[in-house]
Amino acid sequence: MLLIQTACWAGAVLAPAEAPCDVALHGVAVFDSRRAQVLPGKTVLIEGGKVLAIQDASEPFEAEQTIEGKGRLLTPGFVDTHIHLMQDFAIARDVSPERLEESRRAEYFATLAERYIGNGTTTLVDMGQSEAWLETSIGWIRDPSLGIPDLFVVGGALCSILDWDRQPPPHHVQLADAQAARAKVAAYQEFGIEHLKLYWKLEAPEMQAIVQEADERGMRLYAHIDNNIASMRDAMELGVRHFEHFFTLIPGILDLGSIRPLVLRKYGLRETRTLDEFAASMVLFFDYIRHDEFLNVEMMALLEELGASGGSISTALNVLATAAGRSRVFSSFDHFPLRSEAELPSFDQQAKERLSRAFDSMLHYLLQAHELGVTLRIGTDTRKGGEALLAELALLVEAGIPAEEVLRIATWNGARCLGIEDRSGAI
Repeated sequence: MLLIQTACWAGAVLAPAEAPCDVALHGVAVFDSRRAQVLPGKTVLIEGGKVLAIQDASEPFEAEQTIEGKGRLLTPGFVDTHIHLMQDFAIARDVSPERLEESRRAEYFATLAERYIGNGTTTLVDMGQSEAWLETSIGWIRDPSLGIPDLFVVGGALCSILDWDRQPPPHHVQLADAQAARAKVAAYQEFGIEHLKLYWKLEAPEMQAIVQEADERGMRLYAHIDNNIASMRDAMELGVRHFEHFFTLIPGILDLGSIRPLVLRKYGLRETRTLDEFAASMVLFFDYIRHDEFLNVEMMALLEELGASGGSISTALNVLATAAGRSRVFSSFDHFPLRSEAELPSFDQQAKERLSRAFDSMLHYLLQAHELGVTLRIGTDTRKGGEALLAELALLVEAGIPAEEVLRIATWNGARCLGIEDRSGAI
């Protein structure tokens, strides 16, 4: 498999090349991710590890090596905008290495190459890692010869200090006040980080300070907003445009703490006891909203606002599809214990059947979001990211989004939200 590590062909010249090149991919159908079009009958010329030109297959060329495409589709590499290296390198539930150990470097790289590049994903965004990892992971980013996917990191997930959050996980960074928030943004940029993650544990003063400081420094923000400390609309009013996880739309119109018991009772449940059951409950919330006239209007209004603002949201579809029994590829927010199906001890067979039907409501809102101009981008947030990404593409098609648009979501949309859409491609 030959993968082009770019989300678009913006760096390539759409004209014949005159000099011999290293490699020619002859007779391929090139997917133009910028325009969501398939261009049949092309030859892609590669020189020095980069795309030199794209020309008609009938045009003459000279190359040291020619690979016959035989009409197959050639796409840019896929972009996963929400993974966690701490999931990829975990050795047990909530147990990852305290530091990225040099002695395990070959093991780390083999994992990333097999899991992601082996499934066509060539760009990754780590949406929260331990600060003890940053020196090493930033070093990986600065060395493009390592044979791993192009990597971006956000540092730790930024949170306020909260009385009830005494022992945050290692990839959360607590900020005492607005001044500390501004200082953290400055320190991250000095360290080489250009993307930041706002977490739902942020209170208003710290969130506002981060947004202002990041805006002044030209840094990009991605917000995981749920649990009703701050709302998606609050973040949008501050200027945040990129959000994490499609299911975080739900607390944009509901107070989860008060409504959760009612929703669970409606679907014959008392509680959620595992992370898979949490994912399943998000599916049920979408169904509950869709069948309530007032809440459906509210959801559509939020999608319209997000689309009109130029906003984007990552997906995390396959985790919910797994919980609902609607995916052929197992993935979970928590991979342990090792298993091949969702851990749903509170669901009897009847409840599982209701859950599977409820998943159609989430697919309904995905299609609505796309049609209302919300920029969907892939973000798997699971230890099995490469496989899960491919499964998510199938789910987007199942939702009714045309295949060309789905490929655009997996490539161009992620690249544009990262600000790398004009980067020329490397092999």
